[in-house]
Amino acid sequence: MDDAARLLQLVINGAAGGCIYGVIALGFVLIYKATEMINFAQGDLMMLGGFVALSLIANLGLNYWVGAVLAIAIMAVFGFLFFVTIIVYAVVEARQTQPPILPTARLRGNLFCGLVFILVSWIVFSILQQCLSVSGCR
Repeated sequence: MDDAARLLQLVINGAAGGCIYGVIALGFVLIYKATEMINFAQGDLMMLGGFVALSLIANLGLNYWVGAVLAIAIMAVFGFLFFVTIIVYAVVEARQTQPPILPTARLRGNLFCGLVFILVSWIVFSILQQCLSVSGCR
């Protein structure tokens, strides 16, 4: 590969990575402006979506676009279920408690959810990778 083609590929890869970081940053700003609290679990959800897309495309052998759309759909369902089961329950519980829940408690809950996402994805995807690399594990 000559230098011009390599430079063009690096520029395109850098722009794509920068666009991904920009979308994540816009999500942080949108959530912060709406709730006045930083959502640390958002980056972990992006990581989980990346692992889901990687598993669908690389391990299951799906087409890139089919895997990407399917990963978006899976993460949308996961996000909705997470919202309904955890967030709505926490808001209803917070309205019923006296005195109201402090922002530091919400921050600890947010960090805990992020930690759970990291640990679960680490366990699930490391086991999945080991099973797919060893024959007879299925």
